[in-house]
Amino acid sequence: MEYYLVSNFHINRSHSQSILVTPSVLIRLKHEPLCELLLGLQKVGEQQISEEVLHEKLNYLELPLKKTIEYLVDHGILRNLGPIDSRIHSIVIVSKDTVQGKALQNALNNRGLPGSKVLSIDNLESHNFEHPDTRQLWILLLEQYSEIRVRQFYRILSKRPDNMGIVAYFHLGSFNLSSLYSARFGTPCQLCQMAWEDQGKSPVTSESGSITGLLRLFENEGIFDLPPPALQDLDWSVSVAYTANLISRLCGTSMKKLLQDQITIARNLDLTTFQLSSTPAAHWPGCDCQYGFKEED
Repeated sequence: MEYYLVSNFHINRSHSQSILVTPSVLIRLKHEPLCELLLGLQKVGEQQISEEVLHEKLNYLELPLKKTIEYLVDHGILRNLGPIDSRIHSIVIVSKDTVQGKALQNALNNRGLPGSKVLSIDNLESHNFEHPDTRQLWILLLEQYSEIRVRQFYRILSKRPDNMGIVAYFHLGSFNLSSLYSARFGTPCQLCQMAWEDQGKSPVTSESGSITGLLRLFENEGIFDLPPPALQDLDWSVSVAYTANLISRLCGTSMKKLLQDQITIARNLDLTTFQLSSTPAAHWPGCDCQYGFKEED
């Protein structure tokens, strides 16, 4: 069965007209059944919809199947995902510290998860994908947060759109797990999450107005080897166990369920109180992760 991802769009309605607003088009809608369909899809938000459910909606509104779907795809309302394979065949752990990477690998193996391997972040650019027809879950494990490393990770990941990725990192006294990114599904990435957090925490516009902005400033100046945060063995142990438990749940959940509930949730573990919290992820307007990360010029 085919699946479609419903993109962000909005319908502005008045007494005299209805306007379809997307990031790329502005269209006056004259056909009321089509407007009713779009109003229904607008409530779905950034989630997937099956071909079967879509056909039911079109038949109910007496809209032509092929022509209407082509219209929605051409105008960026729907993205064809094709058949969805819910299996994750293997796990790739990308880490600067291979010792900690192997600790996570052992934790995953103890939970009987798919075969995993550890890849050094320094060799990421030269990595050749094995078995390109299989779906992999990639985990970027960072002791010191780095926007450049995160962007590099997503760029490599986007070369195989069926693969998915999570960024795990220590930041401001907490351990963080990003939402699940997929170039194929165009889900929000960790960079979107950090942009929203920066806006919420720092009222100033200066790059040095937040810790993240300061780290970004250092990276732009070519300063990459900043001292990592002082982490205790307990911090690492708890964070590795927390990550392994989450990955275990993700690997044991159908793709349909992931897309509806878990794929766009970012998680935070306070390393002082060990309290857990979660935040829904949303696209940052200036990020192009919806369309996959491209090679830099």
